[in-house]
Amino acid sequence: MRLDLATGALTVVANLIEPRGLAMDKAGKLIVADGRGLRRVDPGTGAVTTVAEGAPLDQPRDVAVQLDGTLYAVGERQIVRVDPASGAKTVLASEGLLNYPSAIDIDRGAG
Repeated sequence: MRLDLATGALTVVANLIEPRGLAMDKAGKLIVADGRGLRRVDPGTGAVTTVAEGAPLDQPRDVAVQLDGTLYAVGERQIVRVDPASGAKTVLASEGLLNYPSAIDIDRGAG
């Protein structure tokens, strides 16, 4: 949904099933975690493309975008790095203290 702050009007940008987490990439596209995968949404056209889905990405709940475009998704007891160009997925952390995390962010000052 898009909210016009001046008028309060809501308009549909794209039809997604159960969108959960949201981030914006450096090209101005929205990256949405929808519980099954990561989707890229063009807010101008509403076009939806799949960035990543399937193992090891398990029930993604939120997504963050690093300055270089790398995506980080938090899912069912895991954090997964996703290469936005190839869709390659790497599990960075799983189980342990990750007890059903619901959000992720990136420290812009780190490294």
